[in-house]
Amino acid sequence: MTGNSQGPGIMPRCLDVLFKTIGERQAKKYLFKPDRVNGFEMQDEEEAELAARNEQLGYMKPKTPKTPRR
Repeated sequence: MTGNSQGPGIMPRCLDVLFKTIGERQAKKYLFKPDRVNGFEMQDEEEAELAARNEQLGYMKPKTPKTPRR
């Protein structure tokens, strides 16, 4: 199924063909934003561009400190 070091199996080849086929139809990385409850929110183009720019510049949301477990 996965192949070996000398040649890919059926799964890697199928996935390669699949992703090459859908190429232009793939959604942009920042268009979907997880909502932390097994869902997602759609962002408009402006919000998606801002999120991409912020990640490139290294801006991250501050993480809330975790309380130590006892």
